[in-house]
Amino acid sequence: MRKYWFVFFMLTAVYVGAQSYSTLRVVDSLDGIPVPFALVVDETTKRGIIADESGTFKLLSSDSLHFYYITGIGYDTVHFRQLNVPGATLHLPKKTVVLDTIAIYSTQYRCLRSLGYSLKKSRTSGSFNFKVGSEVAVYMPNVTGDDGLIQNIRFYIATDGYPKTKFRAKLYSVDTANGQPGHLLVESNIILCAENGNEWVELDITNLNLALPSNGFFVAMEWLPDSKYYEVTYRTDTIGSNGQSLGAGKAGHYCATWIKSLDTGWVNLSSFNNGNSCLNAMIGSDVILFCDDPDSKR
Repeated sequence: MRKYWFVFFMLTAVYVGAQSYSTLRVVDSLDGIPVPFALVVDETTKRGIIADESGTFKLLSSDSLHFYYITGIGYDTVHFRQLNVPGATLHLPKKTVVLDTIAIYSTQYRCLRSLGYSLKKSRTSGSFNFKVGSEVAVYMPNVTGDDGLIQNIRFYIATDGYPKTKFRAKLYSVDTANGQPGHLLVESNIILCAENGNEWVELDITNLNLALPSNGFFVAMEWLPDSKYYEVTYRTDTIGSNGQSLGAGKAGHYCATWIKSLDTGWVNLSSFNNGNSCLNAMIGSDVILFCDDPDSKR
């Protein structure tokens, strides 16, 4: 079977030489606990990096006059200059989040619908390999506008690279203007990882009481910093990529997969395939539907 590699990255010039760095740390403003994998963006150069699991990141000392902003899921955005950071520690205040609630009545019948890739469809046709900060999102449609609850999310992690690398799971609304991922549906830092690879990583999120949007939603996987680095070889080219691989499923003409990096916006995978068939990312979700008729088939 021919293997396809999808690597989405930005080419950057690398200067090798003696450079000094400032080490900074981001913590919760209330309890001082580190904020893992916070996003740091240089507003001067429009480049982004991600802090590690302990909330630590490095900036070039020569860029001390640059303007930055930093944010984490569930936190407000803070703007700063590294020159003005006291004790090299940044404090992020938590957001006040109000979630939509769903009233579940005993008279309602429930049925399950599987969206995206299911546990039964585990055969891969390739892999998605990305750099830190990149995301892959798959659209989960709600064609008939049913009422319901998002029950779980899942990701098929292949054996390429380092399957145990942690990744962040996200859920997005649909931007109705262009069909791409919109705003976050859940302001929670959901961190997952695989054990051995060639396996589904699944998370039950029923406790979030997350309503099924009438126009569907996106489930996304974000690559996070890791101490390991590996090379993916495609034909005669060697391309750097971080962490684990996400499975790519059987080709189809409908592209439900969108990708982005720290430095670019969302792009539908079809734009890379010149209108040809698309290998969608192996991401899925189950939703609970509410109906009055026990015999209704959903």
